[in-house]
Amino acid sequence: MDESASDKVPWSEAWQLAADKQSPWKAPGPDGVAAYWLKRFGGLVEQIMTQVEAIIEGRDGFHHWFVRNRTVLLPKRSEASEPADFRPITCLNSTYKLLTGALCIILTRAVGFVIPEEQRAGVVGRRGCLDALAIDWALAKEAQVFGKNLSVSWVDFHKVFDRVPHFWIARCLETVQAPRVVVRGVGKAMSKWTTNLEVRGGEAGVESRLVRFRRGLYQGDSLSPLLFTSTTESVRAS
Repeated sequence: MDESASDKVPWSEAWQLAADKQSPWKAPGPDGVAAYWLKRFGGLVEQIMTQVEAIIEGRDGFHHWFVRNRTVLLPKRSEASEPADFRPITCLNSTYKLLTGALCIILTRAVGFVIPEEQRAGVVGRRGCLDALAIDWALAKEAQVFGKNLSVSWVDFHKVFDRVPHFWIARCLETVQAPRVVVRGVGKAMSKWTTNLEVRGGEAGVESRLVRFRRGLYQGDSLSPLLFTSTTESVRAS
């Protein structure tokens, strides 16, 4: 793959960085393969990378099993019956998280500068909550000590993480001139996003049929916060 398309981040380097960051024993996705085994067997990451590269650059799309996830609904109380009574935990395939981890690194290096200072919690090396609390404390203290007036405004996106249209994600990536591999990789993955809802409780659980994502972003994916911030920046700026 042309490394210039990744803004000086080689494709192979991005994959290796993504593999190094993966937690070895996090709950796996539908394939049941923990990230430990991807790291344990030498050359496996390189083989997956080569096959994924061929899919992104070719005409074929990803197989549904590769991008599929499973969503475990954990009850918040003993007599849970309504959707609000459950806490969703999304489990992604380790192989898919390798792809999105690499795309996240490439996208951050290439267009990270378009994210405003107010929304930089998704940038590598930043601690969003800690930074926000420190800034709020400093501003409030300064206003108190020096007798300054404070004005605050915000934009509230109601469940936008679940509602942002896929065509808008693709359009925003093109608008910010994201690398071609990111635009094609995200586009092909989104078209196949599906999940199973698993309800845990008692001796036996209940599993739903496959549910297709027609809008919204995957939860628990390292790339999703960056895509979310990029797509909402145009609304905030306006």
